[in-house]
Amino acid sequence: MGKTFRILYGALLCFRYLMAMLPGYIHPDEFFQSPEVMANAVLKVQTFVPWEYHTDNAARSVLIPFLTTGLPFWVMKQYGQWMGTFGDVFPSTTILKVERVSFFALSTIVDYCVYRLCRKMEKDELLPVLLVATSQVTLVYCVRPFSNAIESCLLCLSLLGLVSFDLDGTSGFTLGAILVAGIFNRITFPLFGIPIGIGFLYIAARQGRFFSSSTAFLLGAGLAAGVFVVTDSLYFGGLTLSWADGTPITAVTQLWADGHALSALRANWTSVVLTPLNNLHYNLDASNLAEHGLHPHYLHLLVNLPMLYGPLAFMALWAIYAASKFIRRDRFAYLFYVLVSIVVVSMVGLSAMPHQEARFLVPLLVPLILLYTWDQSISIGSIYFLLLWVAFNFVFSVVMGNMHQGGVVPSMEAVQRQTMRIDGCELLATGDLTCTLGDLASEPRTNGYRLKTHVVYYKTYMPPRHLLSQPHSWAGGDNQVEITDVAGSEDKLLAALTPRLGTHYRRHTSGKLEIEFTPSEDEPGTYERTLLICPGIAKLKDLSGRKYMLLAAYQPHINFDDFGDMFSAASNSNSLDRAATINVFSLIRE
Repeated sequence: MGKTFRILYGALLCFRYLMAMLPGYIHPDEFFQSPEVMANAVLKVQTFVPWEYHTDNAARSVLIPFLTTGLPFWVMKQYGQWMGTFGDVFPSTTILKVERVSFFALSTIVDYCVYRLCRKMEKDELLPVLLVATSQVTLVYCVRPFSNAIESCLLCLSLLGLVSFDLDGTSGFTLGAILVAGIFNRITFPLFGIPIGIGFLYIAARQGRFFSSSTAFLLGAGLAAGVFVVTDSLYFGGLTLSWADGTPITAVTQLWADGHALSALRANWTSVVLTPLNNLHYNLDASNLAEHGLHPHYLHLLVNLPMLYGPLAFMALWAIYAASKFIRRDRFAYLFYVLVSIVVVSMVGLSAMPHQEARFLVPLLVPLILLYTWDQSISIGSIYFLLLWVAFNFVFSVVMGNMHQGGVVPSMEAVQRQTMRIDGCELLATGDLTCTLGDLASEPRTNGYRLKTHVVYYKTYMPPRHLLSQPHSWAGGDNQVEITDVAGSEDKLLAALTPRLGTHYRRHTSGKLEIEFTPSEDEPGTYERTLLICPGIAKLKDLSGRKYMLLAAYQPHINFDDFGDMFSAASNSNSLDRAATINVFSLIRE
């Protein structure tokens, strides 16, 4: 690896980190399949826990989310307590950075696997590694807490494990464990992993160690499955632990803090929780998938694959055809066939499913790149392809990583500033209450007044509540925040806003941050205020005796579902400002 390559790769790594810190919001699952759940369990803050993690569904394993998001959250929490940096409330920007940095670090595993695979096959690693590092899949999807990003990482580790099994004579134990981890991460992983399993059996038989290798493979798979099943059973309540005296064990620290010997540990199994089977059962019901959206079977092939990979989606096919002419003489022909099978089997399998999203194809990044660069004697690195590749990925990275739903995260930061920093309140002559905003504190100072902020999100993706960082211990306290997500329903918006009273408009003292509350009619003794967050293109209906006062606006914010309205707003106003903005309004009285 030359100096120029190291400098270029280092620069691309810095660019990837910057992309990871951008506020773009790709899909709700990037927050609701890991950070929301782990923040609730580890940081002890109020969140929205999705259906997969409800005890009666138990459809998603908690072990990988804990290792990739929960553990970094725990480190952040311990560091904050040790240094005295944080109280009960964590800054939303810090929470976001921690979860993004974790996946940024995981994304480098993909780079490493590609580098090692090329080295083991005695191929030049320059182009494959740079294609991975410049892909929008790496720059956007793999630096966000998607289970698809982990699926891609596990697939790369499996490919490296397969080649190591062939060249280095490894036992297959690790490969079996990795493949099982992939299944517990996502039930779609067998579509990517089955060709690797077949390749493993082929190599084991060819090298005359089928029985010993298969035994080691099954031991690794069985051990990994056991760890996942025990962890999930503990989390979802199928397995409970207690001491011999009946004291329940609800935290890991009790194993050494309670003063009992491990021989006094008792386990009580009520059910064995198999999250992949529960998830599969849910997804086999078309009525369940209809709630998430049904798509035509050609969507992956004709739309999602080109949208993710651009010119690579087409050039990889040409490279497969070109390499197939001499592949039988190649020492690593089996790996070529495995990669082709991964692409074909996954595309056919995923296309057969009625619910299709572009991120489902994220694991195909490395197989496509390895196939495209397989025969490095042909003109695969032509300047025309590289220019098109860089331009395509740069544009899509900026659009998806920064602009798409890009105002939701900053709006949550604004909500946190408006609700979690209350530092003293006093009654006004109008009967309203004014409160001063200070720094994040362990406890809000409301001077004995009960406050409630109603936050309504309209025409946006689901707001990630863990970024508000409202502690469990504040539930029922003097400072309550209620977040209502009405999606795109105008009827639900009116139902949420109509009962709400607006505050009286009041000029604030210069240099002093203040917010107002008004006496609540629903809850006597409580003072309320209402915030509305919606795109600038949203058409808001008039409310009798109330109006919307703009507090903040964040750009860029675009939503492909409302592209028509965005273009109309931009053309009517001759400006993109209103069309690509998310607004934070306060409801006030006329």
